[in-house]
Amino acid sequence: MPNKVFYEGGDDYKDADVDAPPKSKNDKKKDKYGDDMGKFSVAENSNIKDGIVKERGCTDVLCLGLFIVFLIGMFSFTSYCFAEGNVSKYVAPVQYPNPLICGHDNTGGDMTTKPYLTFNSFTSPFKNSECVEKCPSCTRDVAHYCIPIANNGACKNNEEAEKAITESFK
Repeated sequence: MPNKVFYEGGDDYKDADVDAPPKSKNDKKKDKYGDDMGKFSVAENSNIKDGIVKERGCTDVLCLGLFIVFLIGMFSFTSYCFAEGNVSKYVAPVQYPNPLICGHDNTGGDMTTKPYLTFNSFTSPFKNSECVEKCPSCTRDVAHYCIPIANNGACKNNEEAEKAITESFK
């Protein structure tokens, strides 16, 4: 009984001898497709003659038209929203657990004097945050978020920054 050889990627040669060379690509194709492979010719089965097909045509005119209509619609909709809406509400920070948009007049409370968001806990920052008038010491404003400053002369480490932020909630 010949030794079984397993090659990475499949067991194509499981009944082959250990010393048998692996099959070439053409041999594998002949095993897979049989006589059909020898009869097939690209020149006979396509309109490719002398290289590049010279008679080309657009096949997706309908899709191109729909895509252009979509782009015009999206541009119009976006322009209308920027002109008529308050886009700053979409980029302003939101405090949690009671969601209020910092720096805006909300139905749940007026936050126009508190445009900055600071975090009470760094392990789950967006579960317990609050809008404040200014960023506490040991933090800096990055897009209206109060981010702790690492290795600042006044703040030795993040524990001191976390303490400063916690004190701002009192």
